[in-house]
Amino acid sequence: MRVEFFGDEVDSIRSFNVASQRSVEKLKGINIYGCRQVALTEDNVAKALAQLTGPYPEWLEEEVGKLKDMHYFEGIDKYLPFLYGKAATVMDYLSPDALVIVDEPEETLQAAQQHLSQQVSYIDHLAEHRSIIKPPYPYFRKPKEILSRTRLELTSLGEAKSTLAIKASPVQPLAGRVEQLSDRINDYLGLGLTVILALHDRGQLDKMAQILGNSKIPYTSGAGESVGDAKTVLLVTGDICGGFTSPDLGLALISYTDIFGRKAIQQKSIAQSKGRAIADIADLKAGDYVVHSTHGIAVYGGLQRREVAGIVRDYALLEYAGTDRLFVPIEQLDRITKYIGVAGEAPIVSRLGGSEWLKAKKKAKASVKKVAYDLLSLYAERSKARGTAFTPDSPWQQELEDAFAYQETPDQLTAIDDVKKDMEDVKPMDRLICGDVGYGKTEVAVRAAFKAIVDGKQVMVLVPTTILAQQHYTTFNERLSQFPVTVEMISRFKSPAQQKDIITRFNKGKVDVLIGTHRLFSQDVKPFDLGLVVIDEEQRFGVNHKEKLRNFKKSVDVLTLSATPIPRTLQMSIAGVRDMSVIETPPEHRQPIITHVGRYDQEMVVQAVRRELGRGGQIYYVHNRVDTIDRVAARLHALIPEARVAVAHGQMSEHQLEKIMLAFLAKKYDVLVCTTIIESGIDIPSVNTLIVDMAEILGLAQLYQLRGRVGRSDQRAYAYFFFSPQRLLTLQAFERLKTISDFTELGSGMKIALRDLEIRGAGDLLGAEQHGHMSAIGFELYCQMLREAIEQFEGKPVFEPVEIRIDLPVNAYLPDTYIAEESLRIETYKRIIMARDIDDVRQASFELKDRFGTPPQAVNTLLDIAKLRLLARHLGITEITYQNGRIRISSLRLTKQQEMVLANQYDNVAFHSQRNYLVVTKLVQDQIIAFLLALFDDIIIVLTTEVMKSQKAR
Repeated sequence: MRVEFFGDEVDSIRSFNVASQRSVEKLKGINIYGCRQVALTEDNVAKALAQLTGPYPEWLEEEVGKLKDMHYFEGIDKYLPFLYGKAATVMDYLSPDALVIVDEPEETLQAAQQHLSQQVSYIDHLAEHRSIIKPPYPYFRKPKEILSRTRLELTSLGEAKSTLAIKASPVQPLAGRVEQLSDRINDYLGLGLTVILALHDRGQLDKMAQILGNSKIPYTSGAGESVGDAKTVLLVTGDICGGFTSPDLGLALISYTDIFGRKAIQQKSIAQSKGRAIADIADLKAGDYVVHSTHGIAVYGGLQRREVAGIVRDYALLEYAGTDRLFVPIEQLDRITKYIGVAGEAPIVSRLGGSEWLKAKKKAKASVKKVAYDLLSLYAERSKARGTAFTPDSPWQQELEDAFAYQETPDQLTAIDDVKKDMEDVKPMDRLICGDVGYGKTEVAVRAAFKAIVDGKQVMVLVPTTILAQQHYTTFNERLSQFPVTVEMISRFKSPAQQKDIITRFNKGKVDVLIGTHRLFSQDVKPFDLGLVVIDEEQRFGVNHKEKLRNFKKSVDVLTLSATPIPRTLQMSIAGVRDMSVIETPPEHRQPIITHVGRYDQEMVVQAVRRELGRGGQIYYVHNRVDTIDRVAARLHALIPEARVAVAHGQMSEHQLEKIMLAFLAKKYDVLVCTTIIESGIDIPSVNTLIVDMAEILGLAQLYQLRGRVGRSDQRAYAYFFFSPQRLLTLQAFERLKTISDFTELGSGMKIALRDLEIRGAGDLLGAEQHGHMSAIGFELYCQMLREAIEQFEGKPVFEPVEIRIDLPVNAYLPDTYIAEESLRIETYKRIIMARDIDDVRQASFELKDRFGTPPQAVNTLLDIAKLRLLARHLGITEITYQNGRIRISSLRLTKQQEMVLANQYDNVAFHSQRNYLVVTKLVQDQIIAFLLALFDDIIIVLTTEVMKSQKAR
């Protein structure tokens, strides 16, 4: 909620979208409830202090002091029994006639008892280790006491004292076969059952109404509808996991899941916040190395506000060699990028005004031409190659996409369109889809695979691990089950005889999709008619495998999926040589993962595990050493006896590993102590705590992928990365751990990849030694030069951006009192100066007013200057300067007729046609911007009118 005040009075209350920060609707009022379980009063504090008699242990003294002062602090909940005595539960707040429904009472009671035992054990552990004082009253009520009141019990086994038996059976799933739905409904109606279809939202309800209308099945829909005519289907909105039929109730309830095969989760199509590239200036901190495209490498000193000749502006301070300093006007922020060099080496800071920077740029420009030639030569073979031009989407393709149970995000739809366009081109596709784990990359691959299959081609899906192969096999089978498509998998989970049979059928063209690990590179795998290769997590394959992948790319469409692409892949994509689509929109309910990085702390491990057990979840404990993993599991079990611990690693037999993973998936174990085998593994929503020891030995992409194994549901997830206390961290290990700690927001995959590029070094492209040149000018500028060189080789025009100098006696900046956070001010500045048209400026103005209130004059002037710059660019004006009460505008070409028209409108404007500039005089200072905006509008009107007259004359 956003509450706006006028003095001490509430002026407005608005709900707003957290991602876009824009207001959604105005509200008349809101209820604000307490955000803590503890509410301190003089009475309950006095009661607690009477029981907490001194002398206090050293660890307790500070907390008791805060209680005396009525201050809240982290961990205050542990004093609940001292403050309140007997704890209240949610049952105590229900009215006497409230109906409590208990599903499967025996199982519920057992689960509650187990939860209570875990919590009591945890409390005893904390008291034993002097983290808390043993309370006078228990923290928790007994389950039987809570469930003792009158209730309705739902049980599938046994009988209660008063039993009402209702026979019901689950709806047989249709798995997306919508054409069979009408037959199913008619069968139910013929049996005299009332049919209810539960759809997730209004859009799905309208779509279902259209399907029923086409099938001539009568229906009613809308809120508040009651069950009436048994021959009419009732359409309702609701999120249920599965339907049922019950002749006893005369009811058939069909859910969206029953029709389309998986739970429908609506993801709003509004733009969510996106992870910005690490090179974004808004990510800079004082002390970072930066590159100014004109003046070279410097140290960023932060935003500085300066007053020059009575005019206040914000500048970015850049510190150069010696005592040289440069204040860059905010309108030139787009010239500054974060320095990314080679292997983490500190760059040589440039001397302001020296010739070294110009020489470095000149050398880099010369060398980059060779790299561009090498890259283009490499891809020329593929460009000339004649691959398969797949046909446009078929009706089956549309049917497959309609059966997708999730709402596609805007980024996902863009990526799908990009892939389809590539596949319909005769040139073999080589596209990288970069997106965080769980962001929908697999669905892009499924649709691409089906497009190839419809045209009679085969698809190979290459994955780095057996577990990931199993996951993709399940997904592809589920999505393609309604079509005549054969999906097979080759992995360690298959016997040699099974593998031989699958490969034989694949080679004969009887298998459409083959999913597997590096086994697919074997000599006996000879596709009958291969059309598409999907590579998941390319960075996990070795050098020899990548050489074989290059052979695929010469004639077959290749689609690569990655959350953290390897530096060279990223280089090629950024340089524009390889196509890339980025999916940055997170799922609607996804929350950032709370990440802790530090030295190994046994007490923190125990607390983390017990906290997850307390909420009924599961834990991954990653120890990437097979020889000591059993000892780690035994130690963990000794510390937390109530935890059920299992061990999994890649050296187990396939049957043993499969058994352990399936048991963990079925919640027969609480903690899985494993190696990085889970890095790309089965998605288990109940696992929401990750603990990694010896994190310093893992790569940055590994750390990021491991963190992506948790937080797959709407539960808050936690990730702990511990490094060995007895080991001294290397600089690169420190940078990796710092990065995983810094980038915790959703959509950080590209940031992580770019930081990995920075830590490991930009390296060389295709073996061409470019270390020195990249180090001298930075990776961003190097890539820009590379793009320009490639465009020149391809015969495309390269345009240098024209600088527009605006020097007027007006205050234009974002005050600290308006936007306090520097990174937000920088981001806002960049959005304003990067506006492509007047509408972008207007949208920025609306957002500022919405988020921060009515803009002060300095902000309005800043927005008006942005409009002035856009109009100047449209007119070809490069300079607007003020001196001695006169404004000079150049360069501007006008015909005599146009000059005469404007001279009749303005008596204070003089034209100098020989030098292509005009001079404005007799201006009131606080009206300069408004006058210039009106003048430029009139000039555009005059120019447009002349063009129209000329066209009419012709």
